[in-house]
Amino acid sequence: MDIALAQPELIYPRGAEKQLSKLAYNLIRKGHSVSIYTFEKSEPYIFDNLLDNCNIQQLKKPWKTGNLFLNYPRWYRMCKDLVKLMGNHEVLNCHNFPVSWTSNFTKLPTVWMCNEPPGLYSYMQPLSRKNIFKKPLYPLFSSFDKRMVRRIRRIACLDSRMKALITGAYPKIPITITGSAAELEKKIKHEDNGVTDILLVAALDPHKRPTDIIEAVGRLKGDKIRVHYVGEGELKEKVKARAVELGVDAVFHGNVSDEKLFDLYSIADLAVFVPEAQPWGIFPLEAILAEIPTVISDECGVRDVLTRSIPVVKTGDTAALAEKISNMIDAPDDYREGISENKKIIEKNYSWEAYSEKMLALFKEAAGG
Repeated sequence: MDIALAQPELIYPRGAEKQLSKLAYNLIRKGHSVSIYTFEKSEPYIFDNLLDNCNIQQLKKPWKTGNLFLNYPRWYRMCKDLVKLMGNHEVLNCHNFPVSWTSNFTKLPTVWMCNEPPGLYSYMQPLSRKNIFKKPLYPLFSSFDKRMVRRIRRIACLDSRMKALITGAYPKIPITITGSAAELEKKIKHEDNGVTDILLVAALDPHKRPTDIIEAVGRLKGDKIRVHYVGEGELKEKVKARAVELGVDAVFHGNVSDEKLFDLYSIADLAVFVPEAQPWGIFPLEAILAEIPTVISDECGVRDVLTRSIPVVKTGDTAALAEKISNMIDAPDDYREGISENKKIIEKNYSWEAYSEKMLALFKEAAGG
């Protein structure tokens, strides 16, 4: 097939960008032609090695401004301009808002990989200073957004919780749960350095709740623990300050190369991923593949594909998280069987190749073949 992929940006080195890049790579390996359309791409980009054989077209414009009211008309124009770059493809696969709006300007049969329904999270939250403008405007935005995506033939989503939310937002469009994927390209060596190393790989943003790990570790006395953060975000300085207040040893690595990430997986004794309202989650799956004892929150989408042997704590309950971390430090062997069981599930059902096959089936359906 001749497939067009659209993504707001190719800048960030994890999450949706990795998902799209791995999809492109595996589709090309299977003999398909792939073109990528984006507003902006870093040069060089961390996933350039996956995109060598892609035709990549970009507007060379950042997709966000600091002004909420300017963003929406700007995105409308940018999506229209992005479609002008598109060739004659068999199917268009939009990844994430706002490139879902490109479907309004083309007759290409379109599948939308909707990782998160736009605007809905702010609307569902209690009124606050953070959403005081977004929440009242959501009904108007939603009405306009539904019109912009009305030509989309199918939505793909990550997990059952996302399907329920997306169904409420777009009740007229068929939805399929595809999940995503996770793989490790390198064998992980487990190294003991005399410290219990706890790892989080995520943007340091509010819904990832990075401070919860500091709060939990701060409750533990007498244990030699070091917390490693991989990622950047608006809460970085707040997390640093709280770590100093509680006397928690925390290291902030920023965004890192895969090589550095594998080094951190090699020293990690525990992986902690306890976000709120989190669709999927590549990091906890990679940690399990690396055979690192892992704890997740009850709002983490990958709960759909993991067995009950993976520890789960209620989002925001730092006392329960502290207790779970303490138990995992004291008795790591109690978690080895669950890790091994879930590693096999991930390797069998959630490789990037398996994800590409699921998406390809949706493309063929949308294109009528």
